[in-house]
Amino acid sequence: MENLSNGMLLIFGLFVLSILIEFFLMYKNQVAKGWAQTQGKLISSDVGITHGGTSGLAAKVNYQYTVNGKEFKSTQIAYATLGSLFAIFKSFYIKADKLTVFYNPIKPEVAVIVPGIRLFHILDICIVIGIMFYLFGDFVL
Repeated sequence: MENLSNGMLLIFGLFVLSILIEFFLMYKNQVAKGWAQTQGKLISSDVGITHGGTSGLAAKVNYQYTVNGKEFKSTQIAYATLGSLFAIFKSFYIKADKLTVFYNPIKPEVAVIVPGIRLFHILDICIVIGIMFYLFGDFVL
């Protein structure tokens, strides 16, 4: 590690930070699995190209659900860095005819439709670790 320049050390730190963030999001998504559940209605579901700050393939979902007679709308799919990996697997996780919404019983406006640790979490981490070993393998090994 002593041969790493400051710039490379910064990049390495960003990779480590991204792994830590993904683990935190995995934890939040696992906690959401224990939240109260209700049936929801899928308003729209699309996979498309994102524009603006980032570009790439992304899943876009809008749904509504009712808790204690009050209606809520959300676009939150899960706690994860849901980029192109999730867009590829979206059809496996989101079914229009059966949408179970997991909502926070303390703050019912906070909800997800894909709780728990999922394949896209693991793939995100594996990709980051793979890139790290590709870039820094000589320094780490």
